[in-house]
Amino acid sequence: MRSLVVVLLFGLVAGCQAIPVYENPPKQQKVERLWKARDLCLLAHTPQFDDHVSDPRKVARFVALSCSNETNQLLEMAIPEPNEKARLAFQQEAERRAAAIVVDFRRVDVATERHKQIGAPTPLQ
Repeated sequence: MRSLVVVLLFGLVAGCQAIPVYENPPKQQKVERLWKARDLCLLAHTPQFDDHVSDPRKVARFVALSCSNETNQLLEMAIPEPNEKARLAFQQEAERRAAAIVVDFRRVDVATERHKQIGAPTPLQ
């Protein structure tokens, strides 16, 4: 009997945590698409601004500014009438994302350099 009650309670709790329902699913899909477009812009512009010496936060500011059109489109779609606080928050989030990308790119470059120094085989040409 106890196991039946536990199973029923678990089912009710799990049912509450099911698939999220959005107020406007097509709008949510557009927001997700714009988010991906902004992230792709950040990925594309990071190598142009990174000199591998400057502070990642400084590089990230430039990268985020280069993708401000994408960030603004995302903001306008996500928040119909954004205030200055929302704009600042979206810009700061873009800078944090860009900083993470800069750091990741640098880690990959360092790992590649180490791999070459160890004497990894080079492809024949």
